[in-house]
Amino acid sequence: MATYVTLVKFTEEGVKKAKDTGKRATDFKAAAKKLGIEVREQFWCLGAYDGVIVFDAADDETATAAMLSLSSQDYVTTQTMRAFTAAEMSKILGRVTYLRCVVATGPETVCRRTIARWPRSSSIGRETRGHRPGPFPCVHRARRLRPPRTPT
Repeated sequence: MATYVTLVKFTEEGVKKAKDTGKRATDFKAAAKKLGIEVREQFWCLGAYDGVIVFDAADDETATAAMLSLSSQDYVTTQTMRAFTAAEMSKILGRVTYLRCVVATGPETVCRRTIARWPRSSSIGRETRGHRPGPFPCVHRARRLRPPRTPT
């Protein structure tokens, strides 16, 4: 099952009836269980968001249905994100294709900076001297490389 994190904000109606929030949380947990969702944790927070819900669902459609049913009660608005464990993220990163700059930056040196992604496909093929700071450090011509395979 996939893990999701939902950020919750009270609406005006939710603030007016804040005393019932514990009961509504219990009701949501029971309704989510009927949909096949396991609510791991429910937190009430200080700051920009009033609460956080961490839950597991079989798929995106089930998670979306649960959050729509919660939001349709007009007590909260939600923002849901898919969360990944370290093992899941390692598997995902194993499928990423990297770009590597192959332009000579000096008389005998070749730029070999690895770029995880390129900002615009139209930028590939453009040659300039120097490197740009930020998440896309190199603006040189790039070629696609597969990351080195790790022995299993």
